[in-house]
Amino acid sequence: MPDPAGSRPTVPGDRLEELFEAHHRALLAYAARRSPTLADAEDVVAEVFLVAWRRLEDVPAGDGALPWLYGVARRTLGNQRRGFLRRGRLQHKLEQTSERPMQTPSPDSEPALEALGRLSADDQEL
Repeated sequence: MPDPAGSRPTVPGDRLEELFEAHHRALLAYAARRSPTLADAEDVVAEVFLVAWRRLEDVPAGDGALPWLYGVARRTLGNQRRGFLRRGRLQHKLEQTSERPMQTPSPDSEPALEALGRLSADDQEL
């Protein structure tokens, strides 16, 4: 792909580096305002540039690049938020499960437990 001046072809890595240098601070500030921690914001920005690398031909040239990157960041933040919610629901379920009292085996299950105890460790796993 030629550069805007048409003097030389642009190497994809060079284009990504130019995009990063020009826009990573703005994207980090955007993500930091919307993420619970700076580390989460940095993860969002890393994902944005991974998408940009994969879809480099789709990234508009010039002034169109930053709005395109913001759009990717917005969707990435949405994915991150949904992931946090899923993890929170799972953690809640696990906490509820671990709060249940252990059931003591009934006398009827004693022969089965004895038979299981005689099996090898590998067979017990099955």
